[in-house]
Amino acid sequence: MLGRVDSIFISVLILCSGCSPQDEIELPEHIRNLENLTVYEANEVTPFQIQLQRDQLYGEEDGVLFGSRIMDMAVDEEGCVYIADSEKEIKVFEAEGEYVTTLGREGDGPGEFKNIVNLQIEGNQLYAHDMTQQRVTVFSLEDLTYKTTVNIADNRMLIGELNDSYPSRYHVTSDGNFLIAFSYSDVTEGLRDWDRIGYSNQYYLLNQEGRITSYKLFDLRSRSEVIVPVGGLSVGRSIGFYGRLVMGLTNNDHVLTAWTEDMLVSNHSINGEYQRSFYYPFERVPLTQASASNAGIAEFILEGFSSMQAPEHWPSLSSLLVDDENRIWISTIVDNHEIYEWWVLQETGEMITRFEWPRDKSVQEIKNGYLYSLERTDSEELFIARYKIDLDEV
Repeated sequence: MLGRVDSIFISVLILCSGCSPQDEIELPEHIRNLENLTVYEANEVTPFQIQLQRDQLYGEEDGVLFGSRIMDMAVDEEGCVYIADSEKEIKVFEAEGEYVTTLGREGDGPGEFKNIVNLQIEGNQLYAHDMTQQRVTVFSLEDLTYKTTVNIADNRMLIGELNDSYPSRYHVTSDGNFLIAFSYSDVTEGLRDWDRIGYSNQYYLLNQEGRITSYKLFDLRSRSEVIVPVGGLSVGRSIGFYGRLVMGLTNNDHVLTAWTEDMLVSNHSINGEYQRSFYYPFERVPLTQASASNAGIAEFILEGFSSMQAPEHWPSLSSLLVDDENRIWISTIVDNHEIYEWWVLQETGEMITRFEWPRDKSVQEIKNGYLYSLERTDSEELFIARYKIDLDEV
């Protein structure tokens, strides 16, 4: 996924019904040399039509209110819902919406949090990531009790490459270990307002005690920040104009990655071995100051639009999720900045369906045949809505 974006024409095999065996297709140079690459037609036929019917709400009733933000959520195999908010708590709901209990509280003791940035479930355990304290708190799903605290990578100072990195997001593997990113920047001296800082991630495996047990598996660029003048200060801000890394983990521990500028998804084993990639040619939406305004970019950022040397196009995609059937859900950026067009794909890239979804209903999780979305009431209170997924053959 790294490299220049010059384009050339080559002949590739197009894997879709109704196409000729060989077609001329334009591929960026950094994609054409990938091994085990499958290229699909841009207007791939969707064999299924999706219906999403809202059937349950979490947090809107019973006097259960969330803080100013919902940080993350998770769903177990029984359909119970776990929601972490800015109050440093995890609220637990039965599948049919009944509030059960709250796990954790603010603090630095066992089972307490300074912040919660990530919730994941593996087996019968709930994992809650406190990035401030650089630790993961584990709760038992059998009786909803605190189980243990895992300090992240206590031995990382023994690895020279990590001296200027800090632990970022993680994924729990099927055996209860961790795939974790260590983030670092390419900061140089003499940065000025509207300059861009690039960040990359190094990935390692940690055991259940939180200690690094592998060599470096990946080193991937991850995101950019722009130095924005705010109230007399210069602050690094992530802005949606630039490419960033999105990642998902399948239930057989394959790592799926994409750089959002391209509709290219690569598949690696959990040990960092490249498996395959698939690519859809995608016509990116032109980025203008007007389209940025329509997309809700703050006015004080728009004032520096020309100074930051913004790219000519929006990224191709915004997010990537992997459901419990290893289907890939990708939100793509289209002309209408009030919606995303979501693509649902097989793990190998074959198209299942597409559908439009409002941007202000943020898709959080797809599991057990349901889609879970973060939404707001008319009075701006947060809640999670559950939608039943029906896929019908066209």
